[in-house]
Amino acid sequence: MKNLITSKEMSRKIFNPIFYLIIITALTVFLINTGSLNSIDTLNRLQVTRSLWTDAPQVLETDKNGDSSSSTVGFSAVGRNGKRYVTWGIGQSLVMLPADIFAHNLIKLLSLEGRNPAKLEAGIVSYLTFPLINILSIIASFQLLKKLDFNTKQATYGALSLLFCTSFLHYSQIHQENSLDFLMTTSAYLFHLLWLESNSILYLFLGLLPLGFNLLVRLTLAIGNISLGLFTGILIYLRSKVTINDLNSTKKIVIQYLTAAALIYMFFLGIDRFYHWIRFDTFSGSYTTIWAAQMKSLNPNLPKLFPFSTPFQEGFLGFLFSPERSLFLFNPLTIVTLYLSIKNWKNISYNLRAFLISLVFLLFANIVVHSTWFLWGGAGSWGPRYVTNASQLIGFVAIPLAIKFTLTNVIEKFIFKTLVIVSFFIQISSVIFDFNLELVQSSIFVIGQRFINILATVTGNFDNWGLRPTNIPISESQKFILVAFFPWKNATGILPAHLASALQIAWIIVLLILVYLVFFLVRNTKLNKIDSEA
Repeated sequence: MKNLITSKEMSRKIFNPIFYLIIITALTVFLINTGSLNSIDTLNRLQVTRSLWTDAPQVLETDKNGDSSSSTVGFSAVGRNGKRYVTWGIGQSLVMLPADIFAHNLIKLLSLEGRNPAKLEAGIVSYLTFPLINILSIIASFQLLKKLDFNTKQATYGALSLLFCTSFLHYSQIHQENSLDFLMTTSAYLFHLLWLESNSILYLFLGLLPLGFNLLVRLTLAIGNISLGLFTGILIYLRSKVTINDLNSTKKIVIQYLTAAALIYMFFLGIDRFYHWIRFDTFSGSYTTIWAAQMKSLNPNLPKLFPFSTPFQEGFLGFLFSPERSLFLFNPLTIVTLYLSIKNWKNISYNLRAFLISLVFLLFANIVVHSTWFLWGGAGSWGPRYVTNASQLIGFVAIPLAIKFTLTNVIEKFIFKTLVIVSFFIQISSVIFDFNLELVQSSIFVIGQRFINILATVTGNFDNWGLRPTNIPISESQKFILVAFFPWKNATGILPAHLASALQIAWIIVLLILVYLVFFLVRNTKLNKIDSEA
């Protein structure tokens, strides 16, 4: 019996879910990687990266073919010395800087300049930068679930559901700013909880630094700073009520938090204002205001309120219920979380209550702020881009909640399992083709159209069913229905044919390894080889 107990204890110690989560995430993001930055937004931010350490301009007036329609001119403003500057923050460009310098020098060292160096550089930056962001996000999410009073089993399932059952998977492929924002926000929640537990000033600064950096990514991400402030305030208040801490102790904690937040936020705001001054010769205002004024001077027919010219009701309801952008369609697990949270509210820990309240605030605050934006849905993006991270964070708590509060009702079980399966297939479908496919098809029901496109392509009926867009050249539309993964989409344009074929075989082998590892992790979790105590 002693030997049996010892064996079980050793098995539990050897089996580390974080290790497997890291490997599974790494394999997944490498498999779905397109070998490019896969988004004009990210390519434009990479151009800003280049301008930071070379003499390249921030804005390319035309592309390599002399065409200005695909350049950043439309989303730039004339600033200092009559030069054009981009109308967004510098945050993601800074993150890509080390990889861009390395990629440029590697290509030069290997004398690969003749093989489409711009595409090669973008591919190297893609592989070196964003998988790390995704892996760190999964680690932070797992640890956050633990701090929200879920056990290891529940946290493991939560991390897996984040990766495969929310739009986190899609944005792991696209490399828009959402993935970086997700990491910053999740890390901030985690370190705020660690600070409240330990009162360590180090954890406090680690919790505030990501939020400060987010101000460099996009100024509207300050909504996340308010959300974390709300989360922290709720927990400080609740803990003061259930502990013997006197009023002075609570005041001391509040002052410590506000002082650190003010210092860090002012530091990053100072960088943002300095960057704004370098571009537009002023410390005040915003790039959006300058851009809007210049756009209206060029086109007097633009609405008076441009770019905040969408009727509020249209954008607000669109985020929630429109077939092309509804957050519930792209992240169905949000429905599960909201339902289970309301049903089990009295039994949910204070930490989780504060987390959910702050996320609902984050979600609706972003909806309100972006509802009147002329591209309220996010234009070239999969789903409602500006509320994606809030819905992901709400959604990835769904399965841990379902495990924690065991579902006994047959109807509840059926609906829950159905939504999990539907969520999984929606996310898998989102990475198979270029996300612009449904956009150029002008589809109203994007997710339904995606499954029709997959079926039509597999059966060879894409043209027979009249799905090919007629408003763009056939050569362009063909790119949209190529399998989006690197060995099929971009390898053939850069690498020799035999090497591209070898990569396709290797891709399939790695996919089989990934499937095995996922089942291995799930099986060992079910067998309680990791702790399941609350």
